[in-house]
Amino acid sequence: MDETIYAQKRKNLTDAYERQRAQNERQWAEQQAEYDAQRSRLAEDRERAKRDVYVRQQQKEAQLPDELNRLGISGGAAESNLLRIKTAYDAENGQIEQAYQSAARQVDQMASAQYAKQEANRIEAENEYYAQLTELAEELAEAQQARAEAERAQQQQQAEREQERRWEREKLQLQLNAALQKAQIQADLAREKAQIQANSKVISAETGSNRTDWTGTAKTASAAAQSDSKVSGASEKGVQYLTVQTAAGPQRLTKVNGRLYANPISFRADGQMQISVGDQKLSMAELTKALKDGTVTAAAGPMNSSRYILTSGSEAGSGMLSRIRR
Repeated sequence: MDETIYAQKRKNLTDAYERQRAQNERQWAEQQAEYDAQRSRLAEDRERAKRDVYVRQQQKEAQLPDELNRLGISGGAAESNLLRIKTAYDAENGQIEQAYQSAARQVDQMASAQYAKQEANRIEAENEYYAQLTELAEELAEAQQARAEAERAQQQQQAEREQERRWEREKLQLQLNAALQKAQIQADLAREKAQIQANSKVISAETGSNRTDWTGTAKTASAAAQSDSKVSGASEKGVQYLTVQTAAGPQRLTKVNGRLYANPISFRADGQMQISVGDQKLSMAELTKALKDGTVTAAAGPMNSSRYILTSGSEAGSGMLSRIRR
């Protein structure tokens, strides 16, 4: 039930109550008029009866002398008869008045009883009316509460559905990001492997064609080092070293053939380059094999340098690298 239905029902109750009250008041007014008419008729009957008694008393008094003369009675007997007539007249008037008072009391009693009944009916109708209004108001309050609870439940359901949709979007976004990151890592790894293989071939070719003891500087490497005026650090054995500042502090990088490495670089006696990964020193061929086996992972270092780290932890990785070298 909404407010419109409540207002209509309340109006219907009020109209019915007012009609019934007006009808009861009309009935009571009619009954009062009837009781007043009965009282008037009783008073008229009393007055008529008294007039009749008075007329008879006057007639008796007028006829008394003739009656006494006919009977041959005179003197004190006349006065005695007059007194008797007067006494009878007073007694009959008293009876008439008593009958009137008794009838009038009966009418008053009936009127009082009817008024009490009328008043009781009025109070009962009034109490019933207000009880119905109270029940109607409670019904409206319950309906409003039910609607409010339904609206809250609907809002809660909508919020839950929206939360589920948001979580689903976030999940899909995370999956997409993970897929993109995985693809990027795979692409970077493929480039790293290709670059390492290319570097390995270049270094092997240079080692075969330019067999120096690496105690001096190769001509081509020296020229490249001299042409790069921005690189700071020593230049030896065809290699350049530079130090850069990072969040973790100074970081030493090694530049070989135009490629930067974040791992420490060293050279064996035969001139072959070695890259330090963990506690192992790997040749380019060993590093390439380790990358394929997944023992070593390629990552980005400072200034786009190549950084290689053990994949399975220092101890396990070191053991696997030892087996690779064997």
